[in-house]
Amino acid sequence: MQEVILAYEEENRTLKEENKELKEHKENLIWLDKKKDKEIEKLEEENRNLKSELSKFRDSFKKYRDYEKEELAESCYDLARENQKLKEEVRGLRDTQYTH
Repeated sequence: MQEVILAYEEENRTLKEENKELKEHKENLIWLDKKKDKEIEKLEEENRNLKSELSKFRDSFKKYRDYEKEELAESCYDLARENQKLKEEVRGLRDTQYTH
């Protein structure tokens, strides 16, 4: 009978040690899970900030691009007017060349 009691006591010690290890493992997993959640929150916040900065950059770039388009359109318009004037001057010079 004593042997059975000793065997149960040994099994009991083994199970207690295993339970202790499992509790520690569980606590570590919970800690890691909380750490992971905090990291996810931090990354989500960083992502929101980056999206906000990108949005500001997009708005600025769009304004710049629109400004560049306006400048280019004005430049083309000015060049077209100058081109038209030069054509008229050339015609005028041709006309006077042939009349003299």
